[in-house]
Amino acid sequence: NKLYIDTETSRTTGITESPLGFAIRFVKTFIALTDAIVVKVDTKSYIPVDPNLNLFGQALDDREEVNAIVDLLFKHGLFKDISGIGKGRHIAIEEIGNLALFSDLLARFSADYDPKTPFVLPFAVNERRVLIELAKLGAGRSRQDEQSTIVLREFEDHLKKVGINFELTTLVRAGKLGLLSIDNSSDEASLVFDSQWLDFSLKSLQVVRDLIDPKSVRPGQYKRTLLY
Repeated sequence: NKLYIDTETSRTTGITESPLGFAIRFVKTFIALTDAIVVKVDTKSYIPVDPNLNLFGQALDDREEVNAIVDLLFKHGLFKDISGIGKGRHIAIEEIGNLALFSDLLARFSADYDPKTPFVLPFAVNERRVLIELAKLGAGRSRQDEQSTIVLREFEDHLKKVGINFELTTLVRAGKLGLLSIDNSSDEASLVFDSQWLDFSLKSLQVVRDLIDPKSVRPGQYKRTLLY
């Protein structure tokens, strides 16, 4: 009911909604409709995405924007298409948990966003390279579902070898967004993080970038100047 009221309010007031605000409403609507659209094949449950695009478009009053968000979720790997289920793209029901995490990250990324001003991504291009490299290192060192710990000085040396500028402020901001933590309990500071969570967050950030990027094929009212 609240999602419906939000949609009707947006439609009747004529207020231009930010693409991130719309994306959050889309995610909440998708999760809310999960039980109604789930299909079972053998013992497993799946969500038929493409067959329900009209439903989402009607619920949110913007089919074009719904299509754009769904395509980005598949493009950057937050949705993984399960083949052999039926016509159109399907995802495993377990990925609904990823949607909830994505919604949380959207809220964090857009917490200080003023639709009247250009949106600035939390991390610039070089900073994203730093975090991507950190996620790769963690994935190569830790077992599944385990946190990684890398000495800060060691990580700085690694970045120099691969030709990436090290910026401590990047790691500090990543810590504030809950992507990692800095452990100063020993003689040498260390970075503590979950490589899978960090990788997921960076993929989410790419979705955000494409949602805001005026160069992408987006509805006209959502095109804004993108910094970084």
